[in-house]
Amino acid sequence: MLKLGLTLFCVLCACAPTWSTRTVDSHLGTKDLTRLQRVFVEGFGSNDLQAIFFSSLNIQLTDATQKEPLCKKIAALHEESKLNSFEKDYYFIGASKNLGCSAKLEEALLSKVYSSLDSELGSTQEIYYRLVTHKALGVQVSVATQAKVVKRLQELLKKDDTLTGLGYGFNVAVQLGSGAAFIANRVEDAIVQADEVDGKLLQFEGGLSITSLIINGAFGVAKAYNKPAPVSAAQAVKFANYFLSRRSVQSAKGAHVLIEALKTIGASEKIAPICVQLIGNGQLDAQSPALNIAIVDLLGKPLSPAPKVITAKVFNKKDNSVLAEKITVTSKSSDKTTYVADLASLKPVRGIYEAELSADGVYTQSVQFKVLGRVKVQSLEVGIAESDASAATRKQSVTYPSKLKETLSADTTQKLLLRTVLVEESNNKPLAVHQAFVRLYKKETDKEIIFVAEQDSSKAYKFDMDIGSNGKNFNYQSGTY
Repeated sequence: MLKLGLTLFCVLCACAPTWSTRTVDSHLGTKDLTRLQRVFVEGFGSNDLQAIFFSSLNIQLTDATQKEPLCKKIAALHEESKLNSFEKDYYFIGASKNLGCSAKLEEALLSKVYSSLDSELGSTQEIYYRLVTHKALGVQVSVATQAKVVKRLQELLKKDDTLTGLGYGFNVAVQLGSGAAFIANRVEDAIVQADEVDGKLLQFEGGLSITSLIINGAFGVAKAYNKPAPVSAAQAVKFANYFLSRRSVQSAKGAHVLIEALKTIGASEKIAPICVQLIGNGQLDAQSPALNIAIVDLLGKPLSPAPKVITAKVFNKKDNSVLAEKITVTSKSSDKTTYVADLASLKPVRGIYEAELSADGVYTQSVQFKVLGRVKVQSLEVGIAESDASAATRKQSVTYPSKLKETLSADTTQKLLLRTVLVEESNNKPLAVHQAFVRLYKKETDKEIIFVAEQDSSKAYKFDMDIGSNGKNFNYQSGTY
């Protein structure tokens, strides 16, 4: 028996969202956060004092057999470190505190830290590390010392207004009270230096570390001194897009500052973007078309409060005809992270569509999806003809899904012919698929040969195979296919 198999392939256009307000199309998902946790775990095993410190900020070790060797290791790494003394002192003292090390810190080290703010501090970076080291030790900085540091901060920023200088300056100011409120006037000087990439991302020269330093510091200044958010809602989206693009970061410090920056942007209620994205591959069955949407914050958590009203405008991309002006999108999960728009009442036909989603009239996002059509074989003819057309073709019709009732016989002087019309089940109209294949299979050897059927002007798919000239494809093996 001649066995026929037609495989139909339709290509989904994977398109990025094209229209949005205060939304991004991705977030740090469970897989991302799990991978970043592995980065922190690996940080403990490194010989990098900085990596161990940032790992200890994010993972709390409770097993003494793990902590004590680490405590000894960081003490040795502190001695050997080539970092600036103010930076390595902070990492060592901070890690010791986070790990709960039993060994007391040396008096010489503590004395140096306590007196550090009375010395001539050489940069905003040094001021920052000395202040956070005092904080890690639980030491209160006196009002007089704070005033002295504020004055020094002003002097340094007059000489060094680089992005690094300003970034550390912002993070210093929030620890110095009202005396450092002048720093708020410098925030815009930094933000305007951000570089835009492809109209979608905003970042500062220097990459992830400097961008997170400035963003965390600028938002901290706004909160400390009751100022408006340092960036607009549109800028917040672009900065969020940049941080999300760095989710594959490999260092413990990078992983920490990435998460903190996304938390910072997400906590600014008036401008924080949210993530609205399709769930799945965006292919909907015409029989039960349901559009599933995830709506979460930048870290994949439910919004608080959850959106009250979510609607979707749906239109056909082919001719821009509107299927519905306002379809209700309802919550599908108890934690209000998954939502669904039931499109069954619209009876969408096969094609590519766009849904413009709106949440509470504040957040908007445009997503594209495809409604798949059901294909059926309307007619199929198969036959054997003489290659030189010296005799009439013997054709037989087969009704899908039946098979030929007899075996067709052919030799190398003949050819196999096949003609079939594929139609859409909903309207019986002929359609074109991406590719239609004809599979010839020999059961005895479990071998198959795949050919492509071509569509003609009548929209029928035809297959014409000269057996003699195709003998090589069959390894010249006779038999039943």
